Amino acid sequence: MRKIVHLTISLIVLSSGIIFSLDFDQYNLSISGNNYLLYLLEKNTGKQYYNDRFESSLFWGPFELGTVINMDFPRYIKFEGTPKKRTELSQLYLSYYTDRVSARAGTQLQSMGMGMLVRSYEDRDLDFQRYLTGASASFRPIGILEFSGLGGVGKWNETDTSQDTVYGGEVNFYPLGMTSLGVQPFTDFGISNIRVPSNIGGDVYYDQRFILFGAGSSFPYGSGGFYVAQRRTMKVASPQFEEKTRGRAIYFNSNGTIPKIASIQFSYKFYDDYVNDYTNFITPPNLTVFGSSLSEGKNEKGFLFEVSSQPISGLHLHFAFDKSNEIEYFVGDYLKEFQVDALLQDMLPKIDPGGYIEYQTELADNYLKIRPVGTFYITDTHSIAGNFELEKRQEKLWEGSPKFTDEIVELDYYWTGKVGATWMYEHSNQLKDAGGLSVRNKWNFFEVKYYINSTSDITVGYGQIRGGKVCSGGICRIENPFVGLRIKFTAVF
Repeated sequence: MRKIVHLTISLIVLSSGIIFSLDFDQYNLSISGNNYLLYLLEKNTGKQYYNDRFESSLFWGPFELGTVINMDFPRYIKFEGTPKKRTELSQLYLSYYTDRVSARAGTQLQSMGMGMLVRSYEDRDLDFQRYLTGASASFRPIGILEFSGLGGVGKWNETDTSQDTVYGGEVNFYPLGMTSLGVQPFTDFGISNIRVPSNIGGDVYYDQRFILFGAGSSFPYGSGGFYVAQRRTMKVASPQFEEKTRGRAIYFNSNGTIPKIASIQFSYKFYDDYVNDYTNFITPPNLTVFGSSLSEGKNEKGFLFEVSSQPISGLHLHFAFDKSNEIEYFVGDYLKEFQVDALLQDMLPKIDPGGYIEYQTELADNYLKIRPVGTFYITDTHSIAGNFELEKRQEKLWEGSPKFTDEIVELDYYWTGKVGATWMYEHSNQLKDAGGLSVRNKWNFFEVKYYINSTSDITVGYGQIRGGKVCSGGICRIENPFVGLRIKFTAVF
């Protein structure tokens, strides 16, 4: 923590020299933000939940003072945990930004080395608040060179009893950065250190160091780059029982555009024991279509290939395919996914049709989804959108590896800037879970959104929400089902 204080003081001293040279009279004061309110009433239990998230940013020239306040009475647990009352200042930061110098003190939300050195972030889809509190700075003395540094403490999981300590530094070199050439190569060198306290308590911790080198270039109609990183355990909690380990990561990405034909992207990963149970705040690129991951960077190799095309005006085509396998085979785990979609826009009178085909297979299950979609424009301000999804899935680890069929129908009505309405119906022929217990197989949910003005709206819905697996950034969680009343209010200012 003493090092973080020293870093913060250094940032203040650095910024002070810049601040005194600024002309304060030229700056205007402005504020922006948003407020999100959620009220839930469970039908079966009568339990009520009230969640309020208020975000604000105060701007004054190159300065920004940002806050996020959460108030829950109690907090609705979307995934797992115990509902608790909460009133807290979740995020607070002061930042300064110019073309040459940037600095930020307080809550840190940033990444270094493609997430292979440090990643401090929030994922609202998965209800994760994995951010650090500390200081960071970036300095570009000349156009070809940039130095960045970060230090902070934070909890990787809400249930952690102590905080991790994270330091990171990065140097980026752009040899042609002061020219206007179409080819702009770069090199990237970084190092980070992550200290994770052991559950034993006291001054017992895991200390791991990460070193990364990367290089690449942007060029006309594309860009590409590769990164090589190494993890080394510097200290373990129980030297008599645990060995110091090493890991490595290789990441490659290339993308290009064929004018008037298509854009193409190819990415490759090789993560050999790069992430383990004590490498918090490290999230290497997962390279999957639907946000899942084979092992979150522990033991996997694979690639992602993606093509997007608009061969004629109004026709949008997209194809994506990824595959991952274990490097060292333990259970023979693997992951394979693809998506194909086609959409027509402004090619037919009054209607924009389209469709999706999605497929995923892994050790535990597989599924195939077919989803035709369409939007019918009644007038310039009134439209109806709908889709029908048919899913065939197999639970391969259940007894007998049963197969199921799910259907989803969704209809949406839009009155631009006034009212919106959505009805969703789901049906499944699955009547029991893996343990043989009866489960719901029909879900109905209806909601109406009213636009109060151009910056605020309120949505009221009632029915059953199925829940299920939600994936983002290589992590998957199981969302709890919900039956009852849901009210949402959103305002932006």
